[in-house]
Amino acid sequence: MKNIFVIGCLLLMACGSGNKQTNTTDTLKTDSTSAPPATNIPIHFRQINGYFVKNTLNQKDSIACWVIQSQPIFDNIFGAAKTMNNTVDTINFDREVLLAATLPASFEKRTLGLTNYKLDGPVLHVQLSVNGGKKESYSSTAAWLGAVQDIAGLKEIKFYNGDLLIATIPLLK
Repeated sequence: MKNIFVIGCLLLMACGSGNKQTNTTDTLKTDSTSAPPATNIPIHFRQINGYFVKNTLNQKDSIACWVIQSQPIFDNIFGAAKTMNNTVDTINFDREVLLAATLPASFEKRTLGLTNYKLDGPVLHVQLSVNGGKKESYSSTAAWLGAVQDIAGLKEIKFYNGDLLIATIPLLK
């Protein structure tokens, strides 16, 4: 029951109104209580495919950014889009952190993509791009999902649309 309350609170924060940026975080899993800052280590980043944004998410922000570190939170926002011809990627929340960005539902075919990423000390910078397309007869919600290994000392994720900072999400220890 407590988990349902926490999940409900997180979803309420995600569905805020106005032009506020939507940020969702849960705790960073680490075995060390005083991990050194992450510097000069290779980042293993991979795009996650095969998921859609659930229609229970009523997003009003231009771009909502997410840092998700547990399966229950992920399951409340995204669903598997399994067909006969595709593969749905899996996420190991014990070793990975899921980064995601979503756009509001639109009748225009839009895509989100990763342009660049860089680890700078305890901050991971993630640069995204939004591309528009032709009008459709139905609405859809564009989403980008990527998994990065759980990095000791990582304190926050900064999301950018091109060079414009759109969200800073601190990781809770």
